[in-house]
Amino acid sequence: MTFTVVNMIHFSAPQSPVRQRTRALRGEEILEAARDLVVAEGVEAVTLQRVAKAMGYVPAALYRYYPSKEALMAALLGRAVAQLGGALQDAVTAFDARVSVDGVPAGTAALGRVWLCVETFLAWAQEAPHQATLVALGMADPRVLVPQQELALGVFAQAASGVGVLVGALQDAMDQGSLATRQPAPVAALLLLGAVQGVWSMQKMMRLAPGALDVGQLVRAQAAVVLMGLGATQETLERAVQLGGRP
Repeated sequence: MTFTVVNMIHFSAPQSPVRQRTRALRGEEILEAARDLVVAEGVEAVTLQRVAKAMGYVPAALYRYYPSKEALMAALLGRAVAQLGGALQDAVTAFDARVSVDGVPAGTAALGRVWLCVETFLAWAQEAPHQATLVALGMADPRVLVPQQELALGVFAQAASGVGVLVGALQDAMDQGSLATRQPAPVAALLLLGAVQGVWSMQKMMRLAPGALDVGQLVRAQAAVVLMGLGATQETLERAVQLGGRP
């Protein structure tokens, strides 16, 4: 007797555009629910079970989108850093269009673009403080929220992409002579962003003495110190601050 072995290969049919959009929207809804939980109770409160309960789902329904808490947190962190990167890019694009019309000197414009990134971070953090907290945690060490190494590296890569706008602005300022430093632009970006985020994160402490200190003023003061440490002159920095202040 002869047996014929037939290999059965199953192919998954590609999802239709409508189904893809529906899945993307559902994924965003899950992230929104997770974000709301962070706002209400803090990062530690986020679990798949808690998010599912908030949405009126059984936990198993969420596993099709995020197979673990780590995957959910990675997506939440990634979305936060992407939003910051988008805000920086939009601000810089509008800034470049404005200064090209005004005929601002290249060196002043270059440092003004860097200062605009500081102002943009402040405005974004004030509008979305919990997102800013996630960004700070994700950039400092994503393994705090996402222990799995592969997922943590993915978050770090997204954060690096968002910081790329600031790196480009700093590199241009160096090329134009507005900054005189031997530090590579990526290192300078980490120094500036770390200083800005570090001071901004002190706002919780400042709530103990409302009105005594303004976190925005402290962030700007710290940013100015870092930029002068990177070689900006007082005069050039003052012009850049006037130019890069958000309208």
